[in-house]
Amino acid sequence: MNQQKLIYLVDDNELFASTVSNGLKNKMDAEVKVFHTGEEMLDNFEAKPDVIILDFQLNSRIKTAKDGGKILKEILARDPNLNVIMLTSMEDIKNAVTLLKKGAIDYILKDEVFFDNLINSVENVFEIKDLRNEISELKKKSKQYRKRVFIVFVSLVTIVTILGILLL
Repeated sequence: MNQQKLIYLVDDNELFASTVSNGLKNKMDAEVKVFHTGEEMLDNFEAKPDVIILDFQLNSRIKTAKDGGKILKEILARDPNLNVIMLTSMEDIKNAVTLLKKGAIDYILKDEVFFDNLINSVENVFEIKDLRNEISELKKKSKQYRKRVFIVFVSLVTIVTILGILLL
């Protein structure tokens, strides 16, 4: 399944978002769409991204913008299975635990190893998503094979029954 993946990146720091977007495009086979507010991203939600990378602090440009925690809640209300990676420049374990409990799949600190951690997290999301798709396909094939085995079994029972009648 080599369908190009879609990543939504939501960060109100335009330079940071541009840098991360370019890095993701260069490192991964993925389309990256950048949004500078959570509300803007939610307005474009119908494209069904594979993963959303969401900054926690989203109100430096627009003071009335919702923070990442509120946007996370809205994302998961629309699609509880969507993978959301939270970003922050605040080293706050309590906040990280809270967001992970609310449904984020990862919480990445914007530090000197940020980009490596982000790439690893996104790759893990893609790998898990591919494995889930593969499992789904295998379940479909398994169901088809079970039907075939049942038909063969019924056919064999019928043949044995007919042979038994003929030999009597």
